[in-house]
Amino acid sequence: MAGGRKLRAAYARIRPKNLAEPGTLLRAIQANPRVSRYGHEFVFGNVEEADDGEFVTGRMGFPAVEELVEREYDDLLGEFVERTVEHPDAPSGAFVLHLDTGLMAFEDLSPRIKPRGFVGHFRALLEKGASDHGVEFEVELSFRHEDVRDFLSRTQRVIALQFEVRPTNPSDREAFRPLDQALGKINAKQLRVRAVNEEESLSVEPLGSADQPTDNLLDQGLLMVESGYGTSRKFQIEAEEGDGKPAIYDARAEGSLIQDETPDGPEDHENQVSLLRSWLGERLDELRNLGP
Repeated sequence: MAGGRKLRAAYARIRPKNLAEPGTLLRAIQANPRVSRYGHEFVFGNVEEADDGEFVTGRMGFPAVEELVEREYDDLLGEFVERTVEHPDAPSGAFVLHLDTGLMAFEDLSPRIKPRGFVGHFRALLEKGASDHGVEFEVELSFRHEDVRDFLSRTQRVIALQFEVRPTNPSDREAFRPLDQALGKINAKQLRVRAVNEEESLSVEPLGSADQPTDNLLDQGLLMVESGYGTSRKFQIEAEEGDGKPAIYDARAEGSLIQDETPDGPEDHENQVSLLRSWLGERLDELRNLGP
């Protein structure tokens, strides 16, 4: 298996939300649906059944064209001229779906298609493919439930942290009083912060109690969200573990996204699918136990 680029995988579980006949999930994918979302037309491709119908594999993405400006020399004019050239540019990620459990491994195409976006587009395509039967699907990312402090303690580097908070009633909690007062001074109904350090690490050391003072803005934001003065769906941490593997904490799921990664992954679809199948097989029992 020739290597060439980093390949990162995330996991999800697919369930029909209403009564569905056996085989509906597979037929929805094989229907070759197309869905327009966020200015792109998303499609399935390279769809195949594997292992006597136990798995279905394929790719999901959107066809696109990138326009590039090139400069060349025109002998007749004696000038360097510019021309626009169109190059195919179709980002797509491989996926492997275990049909019996609805568990799926898929390629994380961040930043072009992030995991939450991937499962959203996947769900829309499934529902379009099963529209004749009126079936709706639930596609949920697979998270490892853990406390944010446990997550931070096992990560080596915090790359990004974002939160959204709103003013309190007011509150007398010492830890986030400076941030709360700042919101009042600028008459803000909400404040969204995204801090990034891609070279080193952000300083995040959340206190165990909101009644202790801190001058760390990120700690204040985290404690405000935990105290009910924020939006959990906007609270997320992007970090790295000691071995360089990515780690993402999402407050909506109260845990960290389950991922696998290789720095020297295959370039071709067949071997990408093979690697995803291997990873999914290793995690099937763990993923089954995350929910019913």
